[in-house]
Amino acid sequence: MTPREVVLPPVEINPEELAQRLMSPAQPKPPYKVVAHRADRPLKIGEIEIPCYVLENEERVLSQRGFLDATGFSRRHRVGTGGGAQITDFEPPNWLKPFTDAVWGVEPKSPIPLISPATTGNVVIYSYPATMLPELCGAVMEAHRKDATTSRQGAIVERASILLRGFAKVGIIALIDEATGYQRVRAERALAEILKEYLSEELQPWVRTFPYEFYEQLYRLREWGEPAPNGKMPSAIGRDTVDLVYSRLAPGVYEEVTARTPRLSGGELKWRLSRWFSPNQGHAKLRKHIDGVIVLMKSSIDWKDFKTRLPKVYRKYHDTRQLTLDLKQKSQRHIPGL
Repeated sequence: MTPREVVLPPVEINPEELAQRLMSPAQPKPPYKVVAHRADRPLKIGEIEIPCYVLENEERVLSQRGFLDATGFSRRHRVGTGGGAQITDFEPPNWLKPFTDAVWGVEPKSPIPLISPATTGNVVIYSYPATMLPELCGAVMEAHRKDATTSRQGAIVERASILLRGFAKVGIIALIDEATGYQRVRAERALAEILKEYLSEELQPWVRTFPYEFYEQLYRLREWGEPAPNGKMPSAIGRDTVDLVYSRLAPGVYEEVTARTPRLSGGELKWRLSRWFSPNQGHAKLRKHIDGVIVLMKSSIDWKDFKTRLPKVYRKYHDTRQLTLDLKQKSQRHIPGL
């Protein structure tokens, strides 16, 4: 049977447009994922603190709630289209509207949805572009200069003044740091201070650091049964220990202790990594971290549950995928670095 001949209609497309589409990566769509956020490091200007995020489309945003609290404006809510979280459109009051219209136009500023990094599941929260805050403060101060404000707006004017002064101060410092290269120097100094806080200049005598309960819980979550009574452990224990403990202590700590520790002919580390920690402060911080990991282990159902919860408590400073040469791929009596 002769196959039917199918004639497709011609498609008109600009070759340059087609090439541009093929070369341009697909743009993320809302709600956006967060690529950078520190719950303990909000944007701080004077006594004002605002949670901030960097989204997958590289937009810098401020928490919707923090934005409104910082500026002193009231919240006006409407239910979102999904019937879930409440969304706040920023609608300037009548006294301010002529001045914000000159910056944003006449439409209310709608918030940007993002997936909260602080919760499990795809919980959506809302934010505003970071650039919107200085623009709003500028509009408030312009209204004040034009005598469009009264004593009732005094608190809002004061907040706007504080924020603008803070932006100016931070902005000039950032520009000087960038021009002089001090950003790199500052980062190096910060790393040096961290290493000084955690590590000793000299190798310390070995003391037991990891309690039996750490391995007991690790074996339970991994479904490995009970730890062997003769002390033999699989090499995966070493990789897990680096992942759960050493890579999550502080920036640069794992890299420094491994750089200081030579390897034997068989490839294993000559000394346990814990021997580099200072006897008082560093060792105490290491033990505190281990104890925290144990508590998280005990409250976890299985390995998947534990690894899902771990990054929310302890962020990672080192990628253990680079550790393929760090540990022997066989069982051994003592795991180097534990």
